Amino acid sequence: MIEVKTIKLYEKDAYLTECKAHILEQVEYKGKIGYILDQTVLYPTGGGQPNDLGMINNIKVLDVAIIEDEIVNFIEGKLEVGQEVDCKIDFERRFDHMQQHSGEHIISGVLCSLYNCDNVGFHLGKEEVVIDYNVDLNKEQIEEAERIANQAIYEDIKPDIFILDSDLDYRSKKELTGDIRIVKFGKYDCCACCGTHVHSAGEVGMILVTGFESVKKGTRIHILCGKRAYRYIKAMQEDTKKVSAMVSKPIGNLSEGVDKVLKDVENLRNELSIYKKEYLHSLAMSVKDDPVFYANDKLDPSAARILLNEWENKKAVFILYNGMFMYSADNVNLLLNALRKNYVVKGGGKNNFAQGKIEATIDQIKAVYQDL
Repeated sequence: MIEVKTIKLYEKDAYLTECKAHILEQVEYKGKIGYILDQTVLYPTGGGQPNDLGMINNIKVLDVAIIEDEIVNFIEGKLEVGQEVDCKIDFERRFDHMQQHSGEHIISGVLCSLYNCDNVGFHLGKEEVVIDYNVDLNKEQIEEAERIANQAIYEDIKPDIFILDSDLDYRSKKELTGDIRIVKFGKYDCCACCGTHVHSAGEVGMILVTGFESVKKGTRIHILCGKRAYRYIKAMQEDTKKVSAMVSKPIGNLSEGVDKVLKDVENLRNELSIYKKEYLHSLAMSVKDDPVFYANDKLDPSAARILLNEWENKKAVFILYNGMFMYSADNVNLLLNALRKNYVVKGGGKNNFAQGKIEATIDQIKAVYQDL
């Protein structure tokens, strides 16, 4: 590559959706052809934020990446070096990324300030934002940080974005040199960042923590911001309304209604288990054969096991259900090895018990047993 530097228009104005540019160079990377522009509105993947998508001269942009310190655009078609082109971004995607990224800055700044920790991992995914911190955090601590972070949104804090020119405490996952771009959301956060951000915190809409878990070196939290948080809450609202109708309890008392349903289900399950055992005992007593070869596709594994125990004094018991089998005998492998000569048998066992899958009818299995 020749030494060129694309002007990053998105750093000056994250709301700029289009620009004219010239093709400076065509490059090949991993078998793909890409183009370097003299200026661009298209953000490349970096700093945990995914790349923009859009169009260059009405040709679909497939990827924008930083390769050897240059911004390279990969598109569906071809362009010519020196050609003037029109660049346009998918602003709905861009604004979503801005909401998520700015929200992540604010809550990370709050968490790191409150609990003296560092943000050691950040991934802005298609469905959610995942952030790792290097301390153990509990539910109450995370909820407090969430509350304070949303206060920044209510205050509609406007971020200051500038190149560092003096001593200033800022967050960064690594040591930085050269021009350091700072994004500062008032008292809530000050962080080195190359990404795109909202004009003011109010545009983030809401910061919603949807979950957290302990990881090897600390705590991972999951958040949604802006439209993603709104869609999540709407989905929860619809589910909550449905559950409310199902358990005949108003919103606010759903847990009481769900608890009652679960207890009722458990009672019914216990009653069913009793009836099931009684039925299977009666069934087992009605079978006088010895050995027993029994097929019933209405059985499940627990029922098959009950029957096997009921017939424990039989010389041999082979139960077939839905292509599955359980087999009890003094030497189970004797029959299984014989069956494998003509039928597909998966699974097996040792000593006096085996189970698995078999592609044979109960009559075919019985016939092989009788020939042993």
